[in-house]
Amino acid sequence: MAAYNPQDPASFTGWLTTFEAAARAHRGRFGLDDATLAHIAGVKAGVDGALDAARRAEGAALAAREDAALAQREVAEAERRLRAAHEALQAEIEARERLFQGAAGWLQPMVELVNERRNAPRRDLTALSAPSISSGHPSISGGHPMSASVSGRAMTMSISGVRPIAPQNLVVTAQQRGVNVLRWTPQGNEPGTSYAIEAAIGSMYRGSAAEPEASSYKVVATVASGAAYSHALRVSPGVRVSYRVRAIGHHAASAYSNEVTVTCL
Repeated sequence: MAAYNPQDPASFTGWLTTFEAAARAHRGRFGLDDATLAHIAGVKAGVDGALDAARRAEGAALAAREDAALAQREVAEAERRLRAAHEALQAEIEARERLFQGAAGWLQPMVELVNERRNAPRRDLTALSAPSISSGHPSISGGHPMSASVSGRAMTMSISGVRPIAPQNLVVTAQQRGVNVLRWTPQGNEPGTSYAIEAAIGSMYRGSAAEPEASSYKVVATVASGAAYSHALRVSPGVRVSYRVRAIGHHAASAYSNEVTVTCL
């Protein structure tokens, strides 16, 4: 029987099957005893077992790759939904700000007139032009009533509180495991004021941190009546993140705080 130099495992096990059969059929001719035949059989069994184990491992690896691909698709879809939710929230905040700033500007001339006449007899107030004042509720064009007091003092307080004060002294401290702690000064905003926290997250390119783009700012959290927040990110160490905060109250948003950029640990 010709010598065989195994190159392919599958063909080698077939060759071993033929070799074992030939050895048993011609044991006398080749001078093979029982121990030698048993050794050949053991070698064949070992090769067969290794091939079976390799096939099982290959199948498990294929299944794991499929599971990983599915998990990546699910993560990508979750991130897409999260980005869409943040964008929708940002759009609603901006729309709300435009609406109430516009309403405040529209009412301002009437407020100034009421302030001028707040010491005048009540009958003089009836001369005010539209929007008419009835039980303290001026009617705004478009059918959206805005509650307001007839007294000039109350009206002034209502309008002056439309736009809260921008937070100041924003400081961000990077901690281990991708947690960034934000602190700011509320600047005397009244109780009930919320603070919208926005973050622009950079990326890693060939091992180097890329600066976050200003256009990538998204709302990541809203804190009610607070002056601190811990932002936990699932990013690689070295990624840079920029933050800014603004106050939300009286149906409007303040200007932004100072911007702070940190490197995640």
